[in-house]
Amino acid sequence: MTLHAATVIIIAVIVVILFGVGFWYFQRQRSSKIRRRFGPEYERTVTETGDRRKAEQILEKRERRVERFQIRALPQGDRERFASAWREVQAQFVDNPKTAVTRADQLVADLMNVGGYPVADFEQ
Repeated sequence: MTLHAATVIIIAVIVVILFGVGFWYFQRQRSSKIRRRFGPEYERTVTETGDRRKAEQILEKRERRVERFQIRALPQGDRERFASAWREVQAQFVDNPKTAVTRADQLVADLMNVGGYPVADFEQ
């Protein structure tokens, strides 16, 4: 083997090692960023899937889907109206829990609808 061939092989090995280290570092940074964004949901999804990479793919897909929602802040009047309605539902719970739960469910659906969350599909 010539000196030139040995040099080429050494350079190729170094490039492969650097690529591997770079890929490993990128994956760690990506995982860390996803973990910070999702908090406990990250760990729950990893446990549920049993595979960190699959869990991260699921969470990133969910994030892309949510980015398409037209979520908006509620105007002060709506915030006050929903807060008042919520207090009424809470007060009703002791005397009539079934009706209170039904009203609470409807109130949450209305709140999400006004806020721009999709409410037609429960899974979303």
